[in-house]
Amino acid sequence: MNYREFVEEVGGLVRDRLGEGYSVSARQVTKNNGVARESLMICSEGDPISPLIYLEEFYEIFRKGAPMDVIADRLTELFQEKRDAASFNVQDFMDRDTVRDHVVCRLVNREKNAGLLEDIPHRSFLNLEIVYYYQNFGASVTAGERDSGSVLIRKEFMRLWDLDEETLDRCARENMPVLCPSRFCSMQETMEELLGTRMPEQEEELPLYVLSTASRNYGAYWITDREVMGRIAEQLGGDFFVLPSSVHECLILPADEGVDERYLLKMVREINADQVSPEELLADTVYRFRQKTRDLYVAAD
Repeated sequence: MNYREFVEEVGGLVRDRLGEGYSVSARQVTKNNGVARESLMICSEGDPISPLIYLEEFYEIFRKGAPMDVIADRLTELFQEKRDAASFNVQDFMDRDTVRDHVVCRLVNREKNAGLLEDIPHRSFLNLEIVYYYQNFGASVTAGERDSGSVLIRKEFMRLWDLDEETLDRCARENMPVLCPSRFCSMQETMEELLGTRMPEQEEELPLYVLSTASRNYGAYWITDREVMGRIAEQLGGDFFVLPSSVHECLILPADEGVDERYLLKMVREINADQVSPEELLADTVYRFRQKTRDLYVAAD
């Protein structure tokens, strides 16, 4: 059974399980970097919000031998979990004052999002773009679904709210330290958090640090903030390189280590190709922050 046939059959099985009052349809969703993902959109009568369930991992499970009925049961359960956990308030989204308190920034690749940028407010930063999201912080976020409760802000929403791009940018920047505070720590600290255990001190080839948010979601934005970057320079005692790890975090390397910029660029490209999903890639670029002028520039691309 090919992927298209799988989507059609599993959609029909989920529809049968939910019964009357529900519609189930396949929908292709374009995510960051133009990555297209296949999903099931399940709508119930009288509910303005329709959860999306992405299907790629379920198709892989099917190919490995999982029965279709078991997959359909799990998709139905997942829909019910998403629906029950949802706390997205449409009235809040329609209210300009509420929106102003919930908008946040994200940093994305310019070239890979060229088509999308035509329809959304954005602000250029070097070879990247700052875009804006409405974030419903009451929504539950499950593993692998970092976008739960968030809505990409489009130009049509700006007209609905009678909000200009300058005000949107100012509100989002003011919200970031409160809603998505930055976090700067060593690579060892990051690994210990992920593993939930202390690790023995090790002599690292490169003394790498990690810049992200406290939640480790969409933290690459913080390289655009001169105050945050200036504090990092003070802590490290000078200039430093920025290596984009993903849209979620950037690696920081003191510039006094004497490492060649072309070597760092090769490392960034290899990591992006082998370890970063296409949807989460930020840039095949090495940046450098000057402590004296407090500015970031492209060192190699």
